[in-house]
Amino acid sequence: YPAKKGTSYVVPDSVTEIGPFAFAGGNTLTSINLNNVTMLRMGAFGKCTSLTNITANKLEIIEGGVVDDTAWKAAQTGDKILLGNVLLSYQGTETDVVLENINSIAPYAFAGNENLESVTLTRGIISIGEHAFDQCKNLENVYICNNADVVQVIDAAFDGNAENAVWGIVPKEP
Repeated sequence: YPAKKGTSYVVPDSVTEIGPFAFAGGNTLTSINLNNVTMLRMGAFGKCTSLTNITANKLEIIEGGVVDDTAWKAAQTGDKILLGNVLLSYQGTETDVVLENINSIAPYAFAGNENLESVTLTRGIISIGEHAFDQCKNLENVYICNNADVVQVIDAAFDGNAENAVWGIVPKEP
């Protein structure tokens, strides 16, 4: 990125996608405003260790490792960690989870969650990242409630789940 010596950066309005590792290793960067960015590619802010503030109002899809090793990610608490309109990670213990007003689920967001039995994705979901539900051994029911939108399911999104799993497209919101 052009301001590698600065502590803050505002992405130009014309930019809608940040490429792989574009800001990676920018240790002086503390604040970023993504403006109209809708997609972040692999490792875009990886190892930006000082990054504490991310404004991402229009963000819809992210690839893996986007905010790994950032102060922002380390400071996140709660069951659902969101970056823009993307569920970055789910750390809760609920057995039945309903996700509302989320455009996509990041890679590995639920991976290894053994409590999860059922997930309902409401209208608006457009992408489910690779290995998003990998090794959720008790996950049996997934309901996608948006017959009007295209849902992209990336490779191995549901690997290692219950053998008797039921997947369904539900034509209306729950």
